[in-house]
Amino acid sequence: MSKTILISGASSGFGALSARLLAVVDTEKGQRPFRVHVDPSDDGAEVVFAVGDRIRAEFLRRVGLEDLLHPANWPTARRRTRR
Repeated sequence: MSKTILISGASSGFGALSARLLAVVDTEKGQRPFRVHVDPSDDGAEVVFAVGDRIRAEFLRRVGLEDLLHPANWPTARRRTRR
């Protein structure tokens, strides 16, 4: 007996993913979102992920780690030279 897994909307998922990816890449550096969600099947997962992000952000603010909510501006890394 063979088992087959059917993914609803799989073919449309690639289009939604590529469109979202292009939108993020086209956004000016410093304005890009830290995290994005793509829900091609429109089953409500995007809403659940948004709630999880909000709860996570509230928790990090409560414990004083809100700096983890945004990407850091790291200085250009210096290359180590071997002596």
